Amino acid sequence: MKWKIQFPVTAVDIVIELVAIIIVFFLWMFSVVSYSQLPQTIPTHFNYTGQADGFGGKQTIFLLPSIASFLYLGFTIFNFFPTLFNYPVDITEKNKLYLYTAATRMIRYLKCSFLSIMLFLLIRILQITAKVEDGLGILFIPFAVFASSIPLILFAKRSLRIR
Repeated sequence: MKWKIQFPVTAVDIVIELVAIIIVFFLWMFSVVSYSQLPQTIPTHFNYTGQADGFGGKQTIFLLPSIASFLYLGFTIFNFFPTLFNYPVDITEKNKLYLYTAATRMIRYLKCSFLSIMLFLLIRILQITAKVEDGLGILFIPFAVFASSIPLILFAKRSLRIR
């Protein structure tokens, strides 16, 4: 059994990867640029209504880009091993290229979804500390769940279609 499968990478895959890299770049850029202007205490946790209920030192602004970088790296490495993924159908010689390609694209979409959510959180934290906003908003949690579920649902639907 080969652990690493070679298959074509499309222009869509490249664009998704570039978007993910750009998001990570912006997370770091916003954190570094805003650090000196932050108050000593910033929001670090939010309740279900989107109101800040946990606070930490301003150095915690680097937590989101650090986690995002780790997630980016983890998702990227994981994507080289589609044989380790769980699939809703049996893998055959006939369908493996299709399923592996669809699964790796799903991982790329998930990566972008999670990174986008983290970028939104960082921007909102900066807005809260600048007194532009007073919280994440009550729709943040439903949006985050929706945005991270769509790639999974689409992949499952697409995979079950080839049965």
